[in-house]
Amino acid sequence: MKWLNTSKKEFIPFSKITHISHKTQEEILPKHLPLFLKTTIAQLKKSISPNTQIFLSFIKETNLYEIYLFETSSNHTILEFQLFEKLAIDLKTHNNYLLFITNSFFVVYQQEKAIFAYENKYYTQKEIVEFIKFTHKIKIDYIKNIEQNELEELSLEFENLSQLPTLKLNSSKEYIYYFIYLLLLILSTTFLYLRTPNQVSNHPIILENKNISEEIERVITNIVTLKIELLSFNYIGKGFLTLKTTPDKLHQFTLLCKKSKITKLEKIDENLFFVEIEIEF
Repeated sequence: MKWLNTSKKEFIPFSKITHISHKTQEEILPKHLPLFLKTTIAQLKKSISPNTQIFLSFIKETNLYEIYLFETSSNHTILEFQLFEKLAIDLKTHNNYLLFITNSFFVVYQQEKAIFAYENKYYTQKEIVEFIKFTHKIKIDYIKNIEQNELEELSLEFENLSQLPTLKLNSSKEYIYYFIYLLLLILSTTFLYLRTPNQVSNHPIILENKNISEEIERVITNIVTLKIELLSFNYIGKGFLTLKTTPDKLHQFTLLCKKSKITKLEKIDENLFFVEIEIEF
């Protein structure tokens, strides 16, 4: 991960930005952010390239990450929702939450900086305020509607703005990210819970059999290689998978996983099946 901050500026319209919201249990440590971002992007089937840059904002009130992806070869970018910085500064409301609404997006500022922006799908002002209150637990202190001509005038001055901190994830292979996600899934699901008729243990026992771990990894590798959608994976003595896939890929998967047994097969459409599979390890 490389943080960028050099001098050449490029204006990025809001329409060219991909926005992702992702809720977490707590704020992610900086050293874990690259993996968090890669897995989040992969789970949502978004692609990135070597030119993808990211602006990231964490909303402490709700443990919500607002992630903004955009494509550029420039190392200094100005995002359209930054255009209201001077207006925010002039208002001299440092700790208040300010809402600026345009025809295409709305943005919330605090401490004179943009903290998050959303597409405006013809929402009323009241709907936007209620949305922010519900999703972000934030009470708006000031609202300004920005007309198109005012927005265009502000955009002419974008070179006077300072770049928000952006970062790059230095890879272009989407399925590598998906693979990392699946490996994390393995780690979280290779915990065996002791269950007896009279007792249920609340304490997980780590699976220590190296051969089984390697076999599970091979299964996941096959899923990634065949580009099959994995819906769930559990290990309780055996592997239990639910998949969404085509007949051809399902056939290839069962050939690669000799000890697999299809326990449920439901047709979703002409060439897509929901499948439950049991695998012996």
